[in-house]
Amino acid sequence: MVALSLVPDPLEPGALDLFVLIAVSLRDDAVSAYFPFVEKVARDLGARRIRFRSSRPGWCRSLSNRWRLSHVEYVTEVQDGEVR
Repeated sequence: MVALSLVPDPLEPGALDLFVLIAVSLRDDAVSAYFPFVEKVARDLGARRIRFRSSRPGWCRSLSNRWRLSHVEYVTEVQDGEVR
């Protein structure tokens, strides 16, 4: 299962990226098996890049050299209380 979203490219105004919201599979070779489909969807929709975020550090070892680490996203919970 894969859920995709077409989003604005944050680096190039007017360009689009395909963002992988979630991808789930029981296969060990899921990336190599399903990436061609995801890339075709991106191409058909006119996306310039495919992006996803993950907290799993193992992605660097399992992706091909086409991929690069772009950034890490840090998130904090909103706490109750006054604004300081």
